[in-house]
Amino acid sequence: MVNNHGLANFLSFLDPFPNPWLSRVKQYSFPNPLVFCLGPGPPSRVRFTNVGRTSVTIAWDPPVYPRGVITRYRVAYRFNSTSSGFIWQSLLGRNERQRTAGALNAQSFYRFFVWAGTNTSWSDLPAEAVVYTGGSTGK
Repeated sequence: MVNNHGLANFLSFLDPFPNPWLSRVKQYSFPNPLVFCLGPGPPSRVRFTNVGRTSVTIAWDPPVYPRGVITRYRVAYRFNSTSSGFIWQSLLGRNERQRTAGALNAQSFYRFFVWAGTNTSWSDLPAEAVVYTGGSTGK
């Protein structure tokens, strides 16, 4: 059996043990504050149901994570090769889940964006899809 008196005497000679891990935790600060997503998730299953030489129809399903009641959608597109502003955008009601964009250039790539909206906010990130309008190759 261990003598408790002897153990107490032994422990009294030990120096306090600093825990370097705890001191690192205290010194660490987060570079950016945490950001919570408050808006709905992006629409799901974005697809092109009709692709022509000068028009395309884009369709989508409601967000997997709506975070409220979806009341509207916003669709926009631009040339895929640029990051400048949108060529066209449209606001739609909650039951409209497809939109046709016309007057497109044949044989061009376009990037489409779709956001879902509630009464208070839009999707933090849009759903994105790229389409090629095709056209004659001249053969």
